[in-house]
Amino acid sequence: MKKFIELNSLKGIEFSLCARKKVNDLTIGALENGGATLLNNSIYSNYDNGDNKIIINEKNTISIIIPSTIDADKEINNTEYVNYYSRIIKNYAKFKNVFFYNSIGSWYSDNLNKVIIEKNTIITINSENLSAEDVNSMLNLAILIREDMKQEAVSVL
Repeated sequence: MKKFIELNSLKGIEFSLCARKKVNDLTIGALENGGATLLNNSIYSNYDNGDNKIIINEKNTISIIIPSTIDADKEINNTEYVNYYSRIIKNYAKFKNVFFYNSIGSWYSDNLNKVIIEKNTIITINSENLSAEDVNSMLNLAILIREDMKQEAVSVL
């Protein structure tokens, strides 16, 4: 029997994009799906497939995107932010396998009415026996990042 976490029960979830599809262009991915990420030479957009559950496996991966902008579209060097947020993650005893990926992402800004394309850093944690508490820890970090970096939203994948 599969174990899962119901995302609607977690704090900070305004919407959930639980499915992923390959797209051809960062701008089109942002316009059609709200955002897209270039990772491993492929571009993916997340979308809502109506399934608001995280299936718990023996090994789960959870990631958070650290933007390279402040106030949505003012470009910055995000190194200090990446270092700061990775220290927070590493202080959480359960997250031992932490990885970093440089990427390019796009998203559609409702406030600015335009597509933002930026370099970003993806912090990924591989965890066994992921719990609702673990997911909530990452959601709380996303809220902190959103506030610190003055973003409209921050993605937890």
